[in-house]
Amino acid sequence: MKTKVALLVALLALAIVPVAKADFRAPPTGYWRYCGQHIWGWKGTAHYTSCPFALNVGRAVRRSPDFGMHLLRGRIYSPVTHLTYVVNCVRRPYYVYRCTAGYEAVIWVG
Repeated sequence: MKTKVALLVALLALAIVPVAKADFRAPPTGYWRYCGQHIWGWKGTAHYTSCPFALNVGRAVRRSPDFGMHLLRGRIYSPVTHLTYVVNCVRRPYYVYRCTAGYEAVIWVG
């Protein structure tokens, strides 16, 4: 009986394996470039989001008085194109925002 209990305990110990927690601040898999500060820019086929612009969007999102709201909208300057773009952000779970702007610019702010 003791050997059966010991075998059962050993099998249960093997079955309990710690599962890594998913980092919900990271974007879904795909063509993303990490820009730092939990901010990613989309790397599409023909167009990509520059990191300087993505970082400006991330800073604006985090400093917004409406941070935490479902929708954020603002005008953000790009130091690469020297243009100001209207940026629309939608909150995802865990206060992560997916922002779009200009021509196919996508920014993930985690």
